[in-house]
Parts: sequence; C-alpha cells; structure tokens
Amino acid sequence: MRNIRILMVRLGIDNNDQESKRLYKELENVGFDILYTGLHQTAEMILDVTLSFNADVVLFDLAPNANTKEIEHFEKIIKYNDLYEPLIVVRSGKTVEEPYINFNKNENITNIAERIKKHVHVMKIV
Repeated sequence: MRNIRILMVRLGIDNNDQESKRLYKELENVGFDILYTGLHQTAEMILDVTLSFNADVVLFDLAPNANTKEIEHFEKIIKYNDLYEPLIVVRSGKTVEEPYINFNKNENITNIAERIKKHVHVMKIV
C-alpha cells in the first residue's frame, strides 16, 4: 500500500512560507508523500498538480490575509470536470467552515496526521 499523497498549497499574499516549509518537513517525517507548490498558485494550477501527483489530500495553508475563494473555485472546477475529489484540508489561524477539514496552526503534528489518515481511509472505503 502506498503512502498518502498530500499536495500542499500556500494561499495568501504575504510572501512568507516559512511555516508552510516547516509543516511540509513535519508531514514528510511522519510518513506522508508530500509535494509543496509554493506561493501564488491559481486554482487551475493547483488542479494540474493535483492530477499529475495523484494527490489524496490537498492541504491549503492559509496566510493571515487569505480567504477561501480560491479553494471554492478549485472545488468547482473539480466537480465541473467530474474528476475525483481529493480530501481538502485547511490550515488556518481562524475557523474555516465545513466541508473542509480544518486545523489550527498550533495543532500538534501527530493530531494532524491522525485526522488526515482517518479521513482518507474513510474516503477510500466509501
């Protein structure tokens, strides 16, 4: 069985992705296959990488000034094109509404990893 594949995207215009790079390393260290796109990605660019990487999870790491419009656009183009739907996870300093799995920037990496594994497992069973 292959490792869970996570595509990580930084949304927002703060040009600071040090926290994202730290999270990337932590997720890699707990056994995920992870790819980080870096800053300034559009929904279409994210979709292309999601499909080519065959990502199980798309993790949006939100900068303080970011909103969820790009995430919503990403979801719409997946559904419009009738593509498989990866699990969408949002890491943010503020609460993000359903249907996204949300975790706080200060949450322990073990908790994050377990929640991701649990949800991906459920998705693959259904």
